[in-house]
Amino acid sequence: MVGAPARGRRARAQEDSQRLVSLLLGTWQVRATNIPLWLSNERVAPAIAFELISDAPLVLGDDVSWHSSDGRREHQLGVDRWNGSDFARRGLGRRRLRRSQWSVVGSSADRDILVLRLTGSRSTPPGLDVFVRAGAEIGDARTLVAHSATALGLSAEDFASLTWLDRP
Repeated sequence: MVGAPARGRRARAQEDSQRLVSLLLGTWQVRATNIPLWLSNERVAPAIAFELISDAPLVLGDDVSWHSSDGRREHQLGVDRWNGSDFARRGLGRRRLRRSQWSVVGSSADRDILVLRLTGSRSTPPGLDVFVRAGAEIGDARTLVAHSATALGLSAEDFASLTWLDRP
């Protein structure tokens, strides 16, 4: 029976990866945040789209986008590698030297609300983003998140720190 615990850990890691893939893939709109990047009028209607690059090991491609102050849609592409507890993100192109780490804090039972925690980097302070899946009809996101903050992994302090953005 030597090696059974290691096989059990690998099986759990594979299940975690599969759950993350089924949760994250698609496009998400930032509805609340405490990250300064999204709180200026220079970047409006932020969103992120995830696509699967590899499932073993788990690697996602991301497209972070927003409207600039002149109305153009801007994009920042990246690659996110799962390490078993969080994702390590690396930008692509001119932003390839930008790196950050983030983790899934929680999601709603219907998987239409997602909370991510960024650990911060040289260019971005640590913080939280609350996302709503693009196209989801959820009503008032703030009220829904307030009523299920603990289940979403948010403390009272986390919730109080969020700024709610206008719908994109």
